[in-house]
Amino acid sequence: MAITTHAHDVPVQQPLTEHPVVTEPPLGAELLLAQAVVQLGTAKWSRVAQLLDQSECWPKEAGRMTSQGYEAAFEVLMRKKGLDMTGCQQPRARAARKLVHTIYSSLLASLRDSLLSTYAEEARLTGEIAEIREGKHDSSLATAAPPEVSPSTSANAEAGPSTSHKGALAATKGGTDGKGEADADAEDEEAVESETTPKKAFKKRVGGRKSGRTKKGGRAGTADEEEDADEEEEADAVVVDEVVVKEEEEDGEGVGDEEEDGEEEQEGGEEEEETKSKKGGKRKARTAAATAGKRAAKKRKVSEPPAASPPPSAADDGGRRRKRVKTTEEPAEENEKDSKAAVQRRKVAFTRIIEQLQAERYSHFFESRVTKSIAPMYNVAVRRPTCLRDITKAIKSGAISTNTDLMRDVALLCANAIQFNGDEGEDSVGNCAKLLWERFERLMDESLATEFAAGEA
Repeated sequence: MAITTHAHDVPVQQPLTEHPVVTEPPLGAELLLAQAVVQLGTAKWSRVAQLLDQSECWPKEAGRMTSQGYEAAFEVLMRKKGLDMTGCQQPRARAARKLVHTIYSSLLASLRDSLLSTYAEEARLTGEIAEIREGKHDSSLATAAPPEVSPSTSANAEAGPSTSHKGALAATKGGTDGKGEADADAEDEEAVESETTPKKAFKKRVGGRKSGRTKKGGRAGTADEEEDADEEEEADAVVVDEVVVKEEEEDGEGVGDEEEDGEEEQEGGEEEEETKSKKGGKRKARTAAATAGKRAAKKRKVSEPPAASPPPSAADDGGRRRKRVKTTEEPAEENEKDSKAAVQRRKVAFTRIIEQLQAERYSHFFESRVTKSIAPMYNVAVRRPTCLRDITKAIKSGAISTNTDLMRDVALLCANAIQFNGDEGEDSVGNCAKLLWERFERLMDESLATEFAAGEA
């Protein structure tokens, strides 16, 4: 193991609490750190730290470190791979490039494993769906389903209050004979039938009998029953008026002119006069007067216009003014412009790399996809076939926007060729795939160096 010596003029490092070191960063962070060392060397770690801090591809889960933290992390990587970092002070050192190649291979292997696991999971889920459609899991699904509430239970729960109400009415009107009992039964049936109507709420608010007199056979019982029937008719009239007023409020018919309100009040007065002439008596007159007062109050409430409703023209002008302000007060930010320019530069650089790969003498193997006439079993053995044309289309469409995306697709292209053809022989397709990958690595290094120089300028 080589021992690195430090000069005497090197400043003393700060405690590790102030400069945390990521001992096991993800493969993407390791790859970026190794590429930065290949471009700049280990002579000035401050420049390496500046380059990595400005990189958009640095993973967030790796965190940010100081120059001393990056140096310690690089030493751990070199020691783990069994490499010597004494010769890495200059750019493009052999040991640093070997580290980059090793990390590339590890990243490619992990990517392949993740793809295979994804395909296996997809096949498993497809099989489960087919079994469910065939009915093989009906028993387990029925066991896991939540219990359903039977209709009889819900009907009994709903019938509870009506039964008690019916019993209370029967107890209140008990003790009558002859016609009184028949009328009581009829009233009980009407009460049960009208529970779903608004009259139920009114009966609950008003309560039972108000006179306090017990029914007796003969004329007195008949008079009391007539009075009760009159009260129920008046209650029905009030409830119907309330329903009409609510419907007018919902439809917007309540807010009208004063003439319509006057006509409605006149019609209400005529109805009240007819009611008084039919019923008569002080008690009926008081009930009709109270009904008329409630109706007039509700109509006044409905006919009142809203407190603050600006004219539609003013509202439209305000909306247009707000829209104009929004459009004028939202200029394009400089960061968005910078990011668009960076994406465009990266797209041009990626296109140039693919064009240089297509210019190689062995690139005709990878120019287009393998057809069935050339290799009938290729699409069976290779799950995700790709080619240089597909990569070019992905770059133009924006599907490939980062260095990692481009590296992933080119690595997949080379891995497919090696997997199907093997790498034996200098003229084999697998060996050409290896040459293509080495050429791609050199072009990527040059592209990163150019991008870094443009960023410093």
